[in-house]
Amino acid sequence: MAVTSQIFVDADAVAPAGTIGRIITWDLHGRFSYLKIKQGLKDNSFCEKLAKTMLPKHALLRACKKLEKARIIRMLPDDKTEWVHFQFTDEAVEAKVSAVKDAVLHVEGEEEAITEEKRYAYKMRTVVHLNRKNGKLVCEDAQVLAEAQAEMETQLTTRTTNDVSGLVKRILRRERRRGKGDAQPHRAAQAHARQDQRQDHAKHAGPLRRKHQAPATRTRMLR
Repeated sequence: MAVTSQIFVDADAVAPAGTIGRIITWDLHGRFSYLKIKQGLKDNSFCEKLAKTMLPKHALLRACKKLEKARIIRMLPDDKTEWVHFQFTDEAVEAKVSAVKDAVLHVEGEEEAITEEKRYAYKMRTVVHLNRKNGKLVCEDAQVLAEAQAEMETQLTTRTTNDVSGLVKRILRRERRRGKGDAQPHRAAQAHARQDQRQDHAKHAGPLRRKHQAPATRTRMLR
């Protein structure tokens, strides 16, 4: 996220004479360092608390979405204690089902017969336990524990495009409440940002990459 052109700062500060707005631009792809986002807010005189800390439970819920490859992960009913529990269940396709492998199933309108049947099979793998206060993970399966810890750390230390977009919306709501103005799309800045990105990608990308459009950005001007 980039902020250009100095305008309003915090409540007791005064904007430079002649300033009419501030342009905020942020990418629509990739992940962004949480610490860099907080530093960017501080450098541009915004309140760092606008970049909220993610709770361990929410971080693990996001991590589980990334870990759901060939497995199903469900949070077990919350008993409102210090611990939250996530069940990991492996999912696989059985090539043949013994009960029907010798059967011949005829399908209406089809000349060929089905001689085998494939089904999904499920087997519980393990349960990951999360301490909701300190973020500690406990699991009997060392491999699953390592995967969960690594992905959870990624979620805690980085933010997505949607997170950054939500942050910008919080900034806008904050400024509206303080009577400092509103926001609108800044089309000139958007066009300029896209042109810069196209030139940058043309310099560093191969011939095939140049055929693709540069990553999109969003731009808003506060005034």
